[in-house]
Amino acid sequence: MSRLAHLTPEESDEFTRRLSKVELHCHLAGMLRPGTLIELAAKYGIPLPDTTPEGVYDPCHQPHAVASLNLLDAVISCIKDRDDFARVAHEALVDSSRASNLKYMEIFFNPAQHAAFWTTPYADMADGLIEGMREAERETGVKGRFIASINREQSPAVATQLVRDVIDNPRDEIVGIGMDANEALGPPEAFQEAYELAGRHRLRRTAHAGEWAFPRNVATSIETLGCDRIDHGYFIAAEPALLQRAKDSGLHFTCCWSTSLYHGWPAGPQNPIVEMWRQGLSISLNSDDPQLDGSSVNRDYVAFRHAAGADTEQMKRLALDPIDHLWADEGERRDLRRQFNTEIQALESEFATPGAALTAPQGAHR
Repeated sequence: MSRLAHLTPEESDEFTRRLSKVELHCHLAGMLRPGTLIELAAKYGIPLPDTTPEGVYDPCHQPHAVASLNLLDAVISCIKDRDDFARVAHEALVDSSRASNLKYMEIFFNPAQHAAFWTTPYADMADGLIEGMREAERETGVKGRFIASINREQSPAVATQLVRDVIDNPRDEIVGIGMDANEALGPPEAFQEAYELAGRHRLRRTAHAGEWAFPRNVATSIETLGCDRIDHGYFIAAEPALLQRAKDSGLHFTCCWSTSLYHGWPAGPQNPIVEMWRQGLSISLNSDDPQLDGSSVNRDYVAFRHAAGADTEQMKRLALDPIDHLWADEGERRDLRRQFNTEIQALESEFATPGAALTAPQGAHR
């Protein structure tokens, strides 16, 4: 029996919040502080639907994602030069690490979409992100990496050029490529050339697929694009043969509880993320666009725990498993596993006494 079997539901939730965690699926453009977004929009003359900190993201806090996608263009156009990239990267890493006890994050950014507004050189974007990441690590200890993501609403030629930019401007902190935006407007097979180019240069590859439609996109992203991970992938829960292949290969799925609800998936045990977990797929829980969606890793961990009926032992494994799927070298993964296990042991000791007073670190309740 678990040494924490005596915990009340409230104590189990608190234990879950205080677990150390990694995040592998969040978008820089969905992480700007309200005040930063308003300030940068004013600086560059970008109109926003609301210019108050309380209301700037309100159109997105609805039970659908269309407003989020529409606002993203405005947000992206507010990030212009190296200093802007450094600022928003620093703030995103600091805020997320403090809110959810994150120790490591991989963050998507869309270089070609930014360049469409300002013709900012890719190298300037990358160096700004790295500058902000290093400052955040000095401040909080969180480690950050970045994934250059294709916007599938742009052309395949733009995507291939983006991959060439990544290849021609190597940065250790830019760890691979991804693909996001509206699945209805860019089937994965259209971007085969970009992904094959990335594969030839040993770039890691992932893609948003099977998030809210088009089940075939999951298989195509695995088989045609050669993805090392899949972002979302919820339709795989209804494809037994593909699910078994993914399970056998150890393919990892970066899931996002809050945004799955925006796309109409159920909030309870019938959510496909729960089924993927029950079937033994390797999954992680991630915030996606925390400012746009009002999400956080901690909140989603607790919501998932209730929906899945997971106990503290299972939540520990859920926090530890993604470490094996970081796009980092084995030494860094080994160090994180050691750190997490040490911190989990200390946390278990703290919670082992029935009725012990529990006080979460400042900011860890979000």
